[in-house]
Amino acid sequence: MHVKSLLFVFLMLSACCSVAQTLDYNQRPDFLKANSVWAWGLKAGADFNSGVPTPIATASLSDEGCASVADPVSGKLLFYSNGGEVYNANHQVMPNGDSLFGNPKYPIPKKDPHLNYSSAQGVCIVPVIDDPGKYYLFSLKGLTSRESTRYGSLFYSVIDMTLNNGLGDIVAGKKNIVLDTQNLSEAMIAIPGNNCDIWLMVHKESENAYKAYRITKEGITTTPVISEFIWPAMFQYNVGTMAVSPDREKIAISCVVNGGAEIGKFDANTGKVTDILSVYVGSTNLLANPYSICFSPDNSRLYLAEVGMGIFQLNLTHYNADSIRKSRTAVRTPGMIPTLRLYNDTIYVSVMDQSNIDRINRPNELGTACDYQPGIFTLPAGSISKSSLGNDVVFPLVSDTLYQTTVSSCSPALEVVLEAPAGYRAYQWDDGSTAAKRTVSSKGVYWVMSKDFCLPRIDTFTIEGLDFQKPDITINVQELGTTTPYDSYQWLYDNQIIPGATESKYQVTENGDYRVIVSQQDCMDTSDIYKVTNAGGTNVHTVAASAKEIRIYPNPASDVIHIDAPGHSEVLIYSVEGRLIKRTPALPLVNIAALSTGVYYIKVTDSRGNLLIAEKLIK
Repeated sequence: MHVKSLLFVFLMLSACCSVAQTLDYNQRPDFLKANSVWAWGLKAGADFNSGVPTPIATASLSDEGCASVADPVSGKLLFYSNGGEVYNANHQVMPNGDSLFGNPKYPIPKKDPHLNYSSAQGVCIVPVIDDPGKYYLFSLKGLTSRESTRYGSLFYSVIDMTLNNGLGDIVAGKKNIVLDTQNLSEAMIAIPGNNCDIWLMVHKESENAYKAYRITKEGITTTPVISEFIWPAMFQYNVGTMAVSPDREKIAISCVVNGGAEIGKFDANTGKVTDILSVYVGSTNLLANPYSICFSPDNSRLYLAEVGMGIFQLNLTHYNADSIRKSRTAVRTPGMIPTLRLYNDTIYVSVMDQSNIDRINRPNELGTACDYQPGIFTLPAGSISKSSLGNDVVFPLVSDTLYQTTVSSCSPALEVVLEAPAGYRAYQWDDGSTAAKRTVSSKGVYWVMSKDFCLPRIDTFTIEGLDFQKPDITINVQELGTTTPYDSYQWLYDNQIIPGATESKYQVTENGDYRVIVSQQDCMDTSDIYKVTNAGGTNVHTVAASAKEIRIYPNPASDVIHIDAPGHSEVLIYSVEGRLIKRTPALPLVNIAALSTGVYYIKVTDSRGNLLIAEKLIK
């Protein structure tokens, strides 16, 4: 009787170990690449793909609001917009990309009532979730557009990068769609949510109310989540900007008119804003007119750029309005309209009508230790900054769920079929293959990403070779042994158990056929027969009566097998690969109807786990 185990043990080491959002959203590779090319002001631009900002010339004509987007993998520029026009990667207006409502182009045209005056954050680009290559282009007409009949309104268009030979264009019938006409301020940003979604945040102009539009793979939810607060009448939100902390736990807004700024706590699950704190009030003379606003990379500082006053830092270590106000520290001398934008781990600063770009090199440090450095780079000739460096493009956060599986092989001839979970729309293995299954033939660590919108799952398979060798019997005079050590042994004589022969060595007393069943960790195998012909002596191998009496029948079997075995015995059924399929007390009838047709191995053990019999079972 030969029992061989090629055992694959699938151990779920971690039922669901979430590795989602190990990086803040603005540190993820897709964000850094998608925001790696900027276009703002009058023909100004910068390319960050080399790791350092390189000034470039663009066709941008923007007084304030603007946004650009690059490919989230390659960093190649896709398009940019000032809210009145949208430009492709060749710096040309897309065929259907002019006459957009909302934030206008520059210089300010007077002939079209929809294109008067600009908004501080008048443009925002958001990808269409689960439709690669398509983007929502939001355009906001804030308070300073009062001469227009649609001031305080929010519009959007849909851009498809597959159009116009890959240069992109606005989709027919998806242009200048009205989303909100309820007197909005100039502030608008996008924030990744926690549920495969993005929140588009805007604010009312004359009352303290945030409006959060949820964007999912189904589209834009047109009824916003509203967070309202009772606040002093002196606060007006008509001119200013909004920012979110990289951990998405805090949101801030600045108010130029009457001077003010506030922060609140943001819930990425619901889009709600709570626990508003006034960090500046105009009547305190602490701040005159904050315009641009920006968090530090570690969420601990808030930077405010004041019109004509310079740049100031607030310490957010303690979420207390009084302590935050008192922490106000100047980090830059006055400038006309300085504007801020966080990228990677530094903050870039642009001053209106200048061509030099400054940088805060260590924005996490307290006070002047933040290291404000002027003149990091100079824009190309003919390019100048205006009062915006552009709005960020954000992507839904991938909520990677990591499953770990250990696959142990008892066979030196390894061949394992790894299988990804069913029901996902796409798969990607570490070697680039995209099938749901993969066969490997060597030890190591393998992984597969199963993709489903922005909620992928990652499975890792650790293939362990146990260096398990089939036992070979050695003989030393009359003593049998094995060439390598194992965890357990059971010696057989003429295919019958030798009671008590469970040590690594066995002293032979008679001629006959000897074998040994060994196990090591989860592996089990039986040696070939070793025939002893020169032992002499009398037969002292008394096979246990219980072992002699065990019968397993019928064999082959269909739905049940009969087990004649002593009480307190146990039946174990293995696949031919050695995987334990069924374990049950040795009842007179054992149901095997659920087993597939094939060959199995069956073992019967006594109450102490000693092997009584092992044989092949055919169903």
